[in-house]
Amino acid sequence: MANARFYAYEGLDQIRQVKPRQFSSNATFVLREPYLWQELLVIGAAQTVPPHNDARTRLLRIEIPSGSAIRYEINPPNRAVVAGSISPKLEAGYRDFFFGPGWNISFVDAAQFP
Repeated sequence: MANARFYAYEGLDQIRQVKPRQFSSNATFVLREPYLWQELLVIGAAQTVPPHNDARTRLLRIEIPSGSAIRYEINPPNRAVVAGSISPKLEAGYRDFFFGPGWNISFVDAAQFP
């Protein structure tokens, strides 16, 4: 069994350029640390990350270990879709999602729905 890790953040911050001596068309953004809350759940049967009500929440990072994948549904308030066979798939690694206070995420082991 593998664990899925969920971290909520206020958002991103742009890194200040200290010595901008040449043209740069890109900016560097980083997560605004520290994270606001976290959940560690076993990847298996369908389950839901419970909603948290921290009004500062704007971003959710999901980390999936190597060799694992989930199917997920992100639910703002007034939406209650359970993850299943036609839900988006997230494979090993991490990904950031727009997220808000009172939202939840339903997920299930993607191996159940190849």
